[in-house]
Amino acid sequence: GRRPASKNSTIRNQVGENEAQIVEEMCPSELKHINAFICRAERLDDDDSVEARIVAFYCRMYAAIEGASCATSEESEMFLIQLMNKIEPEKEALSCISLKESHDLCKKFANDNFEAVNMQDEAGDASRETAEMFHATSILYETLQQFHENSTENMQKCKEQKEEEKKILYSLRRAVDIFKEVEEEAESVCSGADVSEVGTEREIEGPENNDKLVVEG
Repeated sequence: GRRPASKNSTIRNQVGENEAQIVEEMCPSELKHINAFICRAERLDDDDSVEARIVAFYCRMYAAIEGASCATSEESEMFLIQLMNKIEPEKEALSCISLKESHDLCKKFANDNFEAVNMQDEAGDASRETAEMFHATSILYETLQQFHENSTENMQKCKEQKEEEKKILYSLRRAVDIFKEVEEEAESVCSGADVSEVGTEREIEGPENNDKLVVEG
């Protein structure tokens, strides 16, 4: 069966078609819900650091786990076989790193990304790149869910998982909101509107304690 983390696919569905505008399509349509994780792994492959290599591995692992339960077509099955062919050599190469070490590293990687992009957003410097960074952060947090298979048996792990789920949703919403704002601003400029006189206010749920974050532009 699927791991408890699979419930987060419903969170990703909330952004609808906007997500497809942020990442390129790489998977069969039947496996579109794992596309973002494959894309993130591919991008991390360009980073030669050990940290990026480990995170890329777990992005692919999560994609394989999530894809295995819904692959019914021959195309999807072949895609997952090719994915596993990439995973297996890495699994052996990274076998010297414990699961706890991998979890800690992936969590730090996600937290560092979140802090960096959130700081940029709060400074009022949001751009399309900011939207892409928030989207990437949501992926990094969701891959952490595979480390919480037995979280219901551990209060601390359960708390961590819930906090990560809040950050997944928050990051996804900010990614889509910023992307829309950038597109709307570009359209306004093209139409000759004076965007400098247009004020905006966003109120969305924060990543912790159900806070409300209000940003005035």
